[in-house]
Amino acid sequence: MDDKFEPYRQKAKDACKDEIKKYIALNKALFLSRLGKKEMDLLRSDFEITRLKTLSKLMASLSLEEHFEIRDLIVDDGEIRSLPDFFQSCLH
Repeated sequence: MDDKFEPYRQKAKDACKDEIKKYIALNKALFLSRLGKKEMDLLRSDFEITRLKTLSKLMASLSLEEHFEIRDLIVDDGEIRSLPDFFQSCLH
């Protein structure tokens, strides 16, 4: 990960610790589960809802000024190429 993003990433992660833990647990459960089709569909649906809520909260945890600062740090050939990439990187 790019170090220049770390202060922003850490601030967002600190604001969303519980949501990120739930996301990681659901991701692991989805990967390891051996459920029937109906149960898998429910688990997948819960996972997607949790992912979207967590990403929304991550976005809301930073100020508009911080969003612009992150955008200004993004380079075309870097690992993080957009704001969605940045917030996705906060989930791991």
